[in-house]
Amino acid sequence: MPCHALKSFGIAILKRSAIGLLSLGCLVNHTAHGIDLLSENFDDLPLNPVVTFFSEIRNREAWTSTPPTPFSTEVWSIDNSLMPAEAIGDPNIGVTEFEGWRFVDRDWWIQTSGGQGREQFLSASGTIAVADADEWDDFPNEPGTLTPKEYGKFDSTMRISQIPLQGIAPSTASLSFFSSWRPEAFDDVDNTNNQTATLTVTYNTIPTPTTITVFEWDSDEESPNFKPDSTNEFVNVPLLNPAGATEAKLEFRLSNAANDWWWAVDNISMFTGAAPAVDGALRLIINRDTQEVKIVNNTNGVVNLRAYSIESRFGTLDESLANYKADSDPANWVILDAPTSSELSEGHLNFFAMPNIATNPTLGTINLGNSWRQYFEDFSDISFQYSLEGVDGPLTGIIEFQGNEGESFDSLDLNYDGAIDLDDYQTFLDGYGSTSLIGLLPVERHNLGDLNGDGKFSVQDFLEFKRQFDLKRGPGTLEALIAAASVPEPNTFLLLTCAGCAFVGLARRRTRRVAFIGAMASLLFICGEKQAHAQLPLYLEDFESVPLSQSPEEDPTQINVWNGTGPTGWIVDDSGMPGIGDPANDGVTDWAGWAFVDKDFWIEADDQTRSEFTRGSGTIMVADPDEWEDATVLASAQTPPYNFYDAKATTKVINIPNGVPAGKLKLAFDSSWRPEGFDDGDVGELNNQTATIKAIYNTGSPIEVLRFDSDPESETFKPDAQNEGLEIDLQHNGSYTSVRLQFDLGNAWNDWWWAIDNLRVFVPADPSILRIDVGTGVAQIVGGDVINTGINGFSIESLNGNLNPTGNVGLSFTKPNSIDGPDPDSIAGNSINEHWSLAAANANFFSEFFLDGHSDFTNARTESLGQIFNTTTPLSERDLTFTYTNVFGDEI
Repeated sequence: MPCHALKSFGIAILKRSAIGLLSLGCLVNHTAHGIDLLSENFDDLPLNPVVTFFSEIRNREAWTSTPPTPFSTEVWSIDNSLMPAEAIGDPNIGVTEFEGWRFVDRDWWIQTSGGQGREQFLSASGTIAVADADEWDDFPNEPGTLTPKEYGKFDSTMRISQIPLQGIAPSTASLSFFSSWRPEAFDDVDNTNNQTATLTVTYNTIPTPTTITVFEWDSDEESPNFKPDSTNEFVNVPLLNPAGATEAKLEFRLSNAANDWWWAVDNISMFTGAAPAVDGALRLIINRDTQEVKIVNNTNGVVNLRAYSIESRFGTLDESLANYKADSDPANWVILDAPTSSELSEGHLNFFAMPNIATNPTLGTINLGNSWRQYFEDFSDISFQYSLEGVDGPLTGIIEFQGNEGESFDSLDLNYDGAIDLDDYQTFLDGYGSTSLIGLLPVERHNLGDLNGDGKFSVQDFLEFKRQFDLKRGPGTLEALIAAASVPEPNTFLLLTCAGCAFVGLARRRTRRVAFIGAMASLLFICGEKQAHAQLPLYLEDFESVPLSQSPEEDPTQINVWNGTGPTGWIVDDSGMPGIGDPANDGVTDWAGWAFVDKDFWIEADDQTRSEFTRGSGTIMVADPDEWEDATVLASAQTPPYNFYDAKATTKVINIPNGVPAGKLKLAFDSSWRPEGFDDGDVGELNNQTATIKAIYNTGSPIEVLRFDSDPESETFKPDAQNEGLEIDLQHNGSYTSVRLQFDLGNAWNDWWWAIDNLRVFVPADPSILRIDVGTGVAQIVGGDVINTGINGFSIESLNGNLNPTGNVGLSFTKPNSIDGPDPDSIAGNSINEHWSLAAANANFFSEFFLDGHSDFTNARTESLGQIFNTTTPLSERDLTFTYTNVFGDEI
């Protein structure tokens, strides 16, 4: 029995409060009648590291070509004799990990391929068997080179021979397995490709063997054997074993494929009698449009159902709307929902003889009503298991989503109509700040507008909406659509009308709980802690001014993508790099030391989660030993004493103004770091990819202010952090007058990377203040420092309902975002003709946005928000939180 099916459904039910109503012995003490002839889930196979770095995501345990060891006397083998000879065994032609049938980690298979429907193979787990012509043809992909399909068709057979039949009766053997199939045809090379899957069984009958084609699926839509997309299917077929046969041979063949799709299988079981505990007899169907949830009997006969459990990770199952069997038949059914999870679960006190849906559509279906909350994650969210009378352990059911034209909803489709438009924006505004998010499920928080998933409403959610909208509809689209819309009131529809807004990456949140000072005073101050992100920048560098030129080696067809020297005044020191200056021995020249590159060019070279660095944009600074080592490196560097990858880059001189006190100099930057170490035999497995930053004050010795390394046992070990905003103290002693910063990535070989963007050296400023007059309820924003603070959004929150916005309130009234029409030129920000928009105004939340620019605040500036505080609030109930976002994207 497959490992992933061994979790006892009975044990799962034990956690329910209603357990006393069930006799669990009926669930777990019976076994299926019949004989197990073959059982394999591939999970015991040791997997190898990835070798085709050029196209596949690296992983230490990803694949193997070695088939399983025998279950009894059977023999497993892979026959690639019909694959094109030139493309087999040549690491430069085709992806080695997919040369014929392979056994691969399911999750890696999905990740390395980019999904493309593979993620829908939900019934599979762990290691699976895969024949993937699409992935096989992914290398090489350089212009002018031949890919595997140019040499011939993909044709591979997974064979299981000498399966003993143990004297079973004729026509009693069956085969079941989980299958993922996606077809494609007549579109490659000579247009004769017709990806075909064939399952045959051969018996050792006398005088001649008997071969039966169990099924043939092909990709020709005009063929009687055409098999449409079936990316998550349970296959249960009779094998029609003839009299006298004592041995069987199974062959899974994928043939006549070019750059097509795949066939993958898991949990192969050959047996007699009832199907084993992986049969997937019941199917869960969820309709995205109607929200209907139902279970159907997908077999050819009656299923004796004991219990079922449907669970959601994100809270998409609404028990309050479910139509349970126990509602109409409480004498036999009991609801088993656990109070701490989102699920629909029931058990039968005996068993429910459920006919198949073909013979009885009503009784063959358990319709739980419209009890699914619409959400953008569906396939990965839901699990479905059930228990049958006479079957040991839980069964994993197949899950099918219908509706929305067969696609999952987009995360920004907040009204779930299948489109991303201004209606979604209105839905966002309707939910934003409308209620407390405390105790809500992830799906509920998201659908109300918590788009960054931090469990609270904030300006960051608005920034995330705009970022996603512009990413999917084009830069500036949101503003253009809003400008063209006819909207009567700013508080019913946010009137942002700008073009070409620059988005600053999200930073770590700095939400500060506030306290009342001077409770008996007529004016009550609410202020934050005396620590915040800086508003006095001494040096800003986003690398956008660095001139980019042609790629020297990674892809010379790409121009305006690479620079090896950095910004003016910087010093790039690659003298520690092996083979530097020798293009034949310096690895991939583009990555031989620090490089200043177009981020998309870096990602396209080989993603492998580099694309997660969403905080970086345009030109970024990269040290990438992984990409560097993809070409020949000076051989002498690989003998003791080893010469590791070692790249340094030092900024220009940064002047420090007089009077900056000790401890008041900071560095902030966006970072993508992925560590690796102690795994490269070329350098004695001594590699320990290490990142450091040193501050060099005046002409003194470097002071180390940051260190990351790749040793999990080290105090400075830094785990994966591919998209992070960092702020570090530069250890200024109060007397220095200048500083240079040195960035070093060293002690690395074929490891991963460190990428950097948006450097800021600054002096921190005290935060701005929210001032409340408790007698009148009038609120003011007051700048908190002589150092200027640029504010582009703020939120005032009260869990106790302290707020009472009355009359004309907010900067959106005194500085509305639309004065003389939707002309973008009339609404430029940055304290000149400032224009704000009201996002939420109720007892718990008051928030305004100003995305296209900002308002400058110093301690010389005060702006009134009008009467927003409830003057009857008792002192003990006052609980306001004031949060604002600055021009760098920091939330303070």
